[in-house]
Amino acid sequence: MSDSQPDIDRGVARLCTPFTAHLAVEMRHLRYFLAVAESRNFSRAAERVGIAQPALSQQIRRLEEMLGTILFIRTNRRVSLTPSGEALEREARAVLHAVQRAIDAAQSVERGEVDQLTIGYSSLVGASLLPRLVRRLRARRPGLALRLLEMSAEQQMAGLADRQLDAGLIIGDVSSVPGVSVTPMLNERVVVAVGAAHPLASAGVDDLNTLCEHRFIAVEDPTSPAYLPFVGSIAGERLALRHVDRVSSVQAQLALVAAGLGASLVLSSQDEIYGDDIVTFELSQLPERPIQLAIHESTHRPALEDLIESVTAVGNVLGRLHGTRSDSAIPVAA
Repeated sequence: MSDSQPDIDRGVARLCTPFTAHLAVEMRHLRYFLAVAESRNFSRAAERVGIAQPALSQQIRRLEEMLGTILFIRTNRRVSLTPSGEALEREARAVLHAVQRAIDAAQSVERGEVDQLTIGYSSLVGASLLPRLVRRLRARRPGLALRLLEMSAEQQMAGLADRQLDAGLIIGDVSSVPGVSVTPMLNERVVVAVGAAHPLASAGVDDLNTLCEHRFIAVEDPTSPAYLPFVGSIAGERLALRHVDRVSSVQAQLALVAAGLGASLVLSSQDEIYGDDIVTFELSQLPERPIQLAIHESTHRPALEDLIESVTAVGNVLGRLHGTRSDSAIPVAA
């Protein structure tokens, strides 16, 4: 080995230290460090963490080597923090507190002490029902942790079967899945919607065939009333829409309708999103679409009963506002 090799090794070590030190530092090193920092005495700190004083001194020296900095000034009479030590004290305390909070949260959930719900929902539900539902749940359980995921009906049913979801809010009919119960909570009317400045707003709509002479805004979502196969199933072969603009979301559909760029079919509660900018017409030809609550039959979350009560109450409110039928008898998993 050449005389320069030790210097090369030390140089490589200095270059690698910033990238590798954090990999070697463990929670115990931070706990040992904080014990010394708070007691300013190695003997008392050793008693506090339950190890021998020489072993504690060795661990602190090891931590200083890993970080490449001196953390304590040691004299016969006292131990004090260096500026680097003061910086580490603040951050180490925050790290340990965060780790403990994470552990406590996980254990509390396992014991059923923390209420949390993961709910899937259709984009159509999110327009008017979801804000009311969240407000009511928050009022009943201020500490409730909610995770809301926009998903298709099929994705929700799969998530419930895999126990990734606690509940789902689904538009329309879905295929049954073992272990998952689906209960109608509200039947919403499908209505014709046009912008306030659209010619049909003043002329009126008394038959679906009226839409054939106007641009129609279709949504590429099978749950939407404006989904073309659904429209065709309502009107049969009688309806021949000549001008169709396709959009990928309900939000885009409503924006174009409100701008007066076409007519469409929406759920009765969705017109309130744009208020006076949208005019709706009820037709006897148009059916109702069920909004359904899906839950896994073995779900026993503490907040589930509050969710069911809130869904029922919001369904009743929407039913009164829009003249739709609410199904209030929603079962609770035993």
